[in-house]
Amino acid sequence: MSDLEDDEADETEQSAVGGNVFGSFSSDSEAIEAGSPSVEGTLFVVAGAVLALLFFLQFYLLMG
Repeated sequence: MSDLEDDEADETEQSAVGGNVFGSFSSDSEAIEAGSPSVEGTLFVVAGAVLALLFFLQFYLLMG
């Protein structure tokens, strides 16, 4: 029984902490603001797009 009482105490402590809850409309973390993209992030997106195109082009050339 003491294990169950400890679990209930842990749940109440966690709910008192607050934080971001799935499905909630508000967030306790910092707001995400628009900004200029970094060079590293831009290159990562471009490289991913090129790799995806090459992947699908490979199947297109095999079928044709």
